[in-house]
Amino acid sequence: MRFRLLLLIFLCTLCSCSTQRENTFEENLAICTNKLGHFPKGIDTTSIEGANAKLHFQEQIREFMKGSIGPNFKVQTYTGDSIITAPMQNKAVVLFFWLATLDDAPAVFKKSDLASFAAMNALCRKYNQSVNFIGFPFNDSSTVRRHLQAHPLNFPQVYDDKITSDKHIELTQNGTPCVIFVNTQGRVVKISSGNPTSASLIIETYSPIIQACIDNKPYSK
Repeated sequence: MRFRLLLLIFLCTLCSCSTQRENTFEENLAICTNKLGHFPKGIDTTSIEGANAKLHFQEQIREFMKGSIGPNFKVQTYTGDSIITAPMQNKAVVLFFWLATLDDAPAVFKKSDLASFAAMNALCRKYNQSVNFIGFPFNDSSTVRRHLQAHPLNFPQVYDDKITSDKHIELTQNGTPCVIFVNTQGRVVKISSGNPTSASLIIETYSPIIQACIDNKPYSK
């Protein structure tokens, strides 16, 4: 009974969350998270009901962020270049937040990691004339460099003190890997998170979202 009451309160609060298009990405995210608060501690996320409730919680925040201004800041990359995450030269933007799997990680995580990298490289090759891809690794710099040496990503990777671990968690809602798709007008079209283990599935899923960003059209799936 207590679980059901907490879940009901949580879902009612969720429905009241809304964003304002005039705000920045971080401001809109703060509006949602301040109203929602943290995921209720009384809900057992190891249960099927609790796990589904948490997934719904995270997904609803991402849905509410559609139409918001995308993340907009100037950052340094591992190659020493300075880049801006906002759309430039009428190009859409794909922001890829990722976490390198460690040597002792389960095999399924490593498989997912490699699938994500392969898919993002393929998508970058396909859309590089119309989209700027930018990576945001979560690990420490030595781990990132070692991982990229073994598994390169063919687009800029951010290495900047402004993107702290707390900032990374804030932007992704602690859901790494996470991809934020921004159209040429600087508006969020979709935020996607998860660990698919198939590069072809990722490409199939992300391609229409990227095309919607290029065409400045909504994406509702």
